[in-house]
Amino acid sequence: MAPYLKYAGNEPHAGGKDNLKTDQSKLTHSFDYKGTHFVVLNTDPVSRDWSVPKAWIARDLDRVKASFAKHIFGIGHKPAHAYPKNLYSPAEDKEDGLGKLYPSDRDEFWTSLVKNKTEAMLAAHNHVYYRAKGPNGNT
Repeated sequence: MAPYLKYAGNEPHAGGKDNLKTDQSKLTHSFDYKGTHFVVLNTDPVSRDWSVPKAWIARDLDRVKASFAKHIFGIGHKPAHAYPKNLYSPAEDKEDGLGKLYPSDRDEFWTSLVKNKTEAMLAAHNHVYYRAKGPNGNT
């Protein structure tokens, strides 16, 4: 991964517009590879930082979509939205995605993904294959 991060330095630090209490610079970052932009997200921070740094993500995605990115992907451990237990049930009552504690932060983050035509948000927390569009469309 090191060759792709040689232009690193765009990571969110404590403070800033997201008012992060913890330094996320080693846990959340983005990089580019052959016209594709990847945003690697720390979806398991602590305290008020439980949500992803939505202002940092919005700036990052606006910048790359306006300049060159043909494809954009988000990658994190937890999904943005809870998944249903099966195809015939609603989403789980106990949210286990980014909306668990701060659903409005999750929704603002998701809006940035949709606005910038992010192709997918990949997550592995639930150990199942599940594919869906978010409530406000696409991605």
